[in-house]
Amino acid sequence: MTETAGANSSSQPIRRVVTGQAKDGKSIVASDTLVAPVTVPLMPGAAFFSLWGADTMPALPDAGAEPGYRTWFPPDGGFRFELILLPPDRTPQTTGMDQRQALSETEALLPGLMAAMDKAHPGWHADRHHRLDLYR
Repeated sequence: MTETAGANSSSQPIRRVVTGQAKDGKSIVASDTLVAPVTVPLMPGAAFFSLWGADTMPALPDAGAEPGYRTWFPPDGGFRFELILLPPDRTPQTTGMDQRQALSETEALLPGLMAAMDKAHPGWHADRHHRLDLYR
């Protein structure tokens, strides 16, 4: 999940250094890259960084190649390492936006996040196991 669409200059990319283990058991630096933030119109000022994740637990040896995953929340046995920067409470909300388009864009950039949002409590979401306060 390394899409950079929606990134803007208000949040700078962050450095991601990935390590792995070679077949001989030695540690290696697999990659040293910048991860751009993902921003969406529904949450002005917020920046989402998908740093790492997989739909299964890693096993060694592992060369450190980025696993393929597509959804914001992992399936059972998977994991996500995300960094979310939230704006101050008084950040103005975007007005006059096409809500359908904004929802569609958010779903494309952060697949599965909007389906987990609690409509009765804006900014809250619940996964299969917990109720969490994401953006409040």
